[in-house]
Amino acid sequence: MLPDSPLYRKDYQDAHAVYDIKGASALLDDMDLTCRNKKGLRLMEDGLARTKLAPTEIAPTLQVQYQWPKWGQFAETAGQAGTAPDLPAARQLLVL
Repeated sequence: MLPDSPLYRKDYQDAHAVYDIKGASALLDDMDLTCRNKKGLRLMEDGLARTKLAPTEIAPTLQVQYQWPKWGQFAETAGQAGTAPDLPAARQLLVL
């Protein structure tokens, strides 16, 4: 929210956003995400590091995604258009 907005209030600025590296690290430790790669990035249970990817970028949910436009169209139209994913992993991502 920009300070010039009529909806802006100073007390909202940090009400729900805190930069707390130690707290975030503790939460990840509590989730048993303690393994790291050589760069120090935490690894998921499958041994892969996830960085800079929004969930919508790894799931075939939008037809504007160049890697799977027909699958995305299928998801956006609830199966009325496009093509159903034929890969098991892609089908599983749509369920999430």
